[in-house]
Amino acid sequence: MLIRQPESLNESYGAIKKKIDADYSANQSIWQIYWTEATIDTRLEAGDTSLMADLNQSLPNNNRGSWYFNRVRPLCNMVSGYQRRNRKSTVVVPLENGDQQTADQWSKILLNVYKREGVYETISEAFHQGGCIAGMNLLHVYMDYRNDPVSGDLKVDNCSYNSFFIDPYFRKPDLSDCSFVWRRSYLSHSAAAALMPDRYEEIMSLPGNPTGTGRDGRFQYMPESYGQTQQNRLAYDEYYYRDYRKQKLLIDKMTGETFEITNQNDIDVDDNKMNKKKVSESLKKLNEDSHKDTQWPNGSFVKVKDKCNEFPYCDEGPDAIETKKSKNSVISRDIYEQISEKTGLSVESVIDIISRNKKEYKKNKNN
Repeated sequence: MLIRQPESLNESYGAIKKKIDADYSANQSIWQIYWTEATIDTRLEAGDTSLMADLNQSLPNNNRGSWYFNRVRPLCNMVSGYQRRNRKSTVVVPLENGDQQTADQWSKILLNVYKREGVYETISEAFHQGGCIAGMNLLHVYMDYRNDPVSGDLKVDNCSYNSFFIDPYFRKPDLSDCSFVWRRSYLSHSAAAALMPDRYEEIMSLPGNPTGTGRDGRFQYMPESYGQTQQNRLAYDEYYYRDYRKQKLLIDKMTGETFEITNQNDIDVDDNKMNKKKVSESLKKLNEDSHKDTQWPNGSFVKVKDKCNEFPYCDEGPDAIETKKSKNSVISRDIYEQISEKTGLSVESVIDIISRNKKEYKKNKNN
């Protein structure tokens, strides 16, 4: 089986740049059609009178004056106004037997964020400019750490039709089947340096563009690409692409919890003295013992006698049950987790230490 090599994230990011260029070359002609039509729709809604001359060049003039009445804008305002008046609030709904009180708390948090950041207005603006006029706008959700360096602030941007370039063959509205998304914005030197502080010196030393020309010739329908004088604008690109890779997972068969192993330190515990095989054996042994051993030393399993499971059943008491002693004792995973919280060690480290101590105790006892 042939597997494509993953993109290289070296210092120059050359492989990623080649992928961006390849995606643009393969899909530019298709996406250019949408950009052209969306620009015509935007000019029509704005009441651009020169648009009619561009579209009706073959009509005779006969030295007569022309009158234009914008009938598109009232219709778009009517639809978007209905959306603003009837828009719904974002709420969190618990799944299956989830906690309703916790979901209500999350709903209140979202409501506070939406009011503080004006998210509802941003959604309505994207609906008006995208759904009613150009056909599609995107909402960009991101974290802003300028005012809150620890937790960050949730921000939502309205990306107009001429500021993004995406896979034209996507079909799902959540873009889960979209191969790539490329967004461009033009920022000042200081704004770009704030986004990448580790590249501050390089960004601030970039030359300006007095004429606005001489760019890479992409995103031609953005206002910054029309050639106006701009001495302090840099193209800031954000590129997201969907790819696949192999991964190693550590799975707890009892709880279904999964953990991705990204390096050797994720599976080595107790100062790198235990390898992945020993961890797996310890977890497997713990799960097996939990079904045949009691939680506490010298404990017993309780079983209701077979005759007491049928009518007329039995009275409560020692005659109705059978007890079975266990040769070994095992500590439940809850106890391991409590010890882990108190000591600061991982659960796997605690399991390893206790397992080794039990083996040493049995060995000394037999001797």
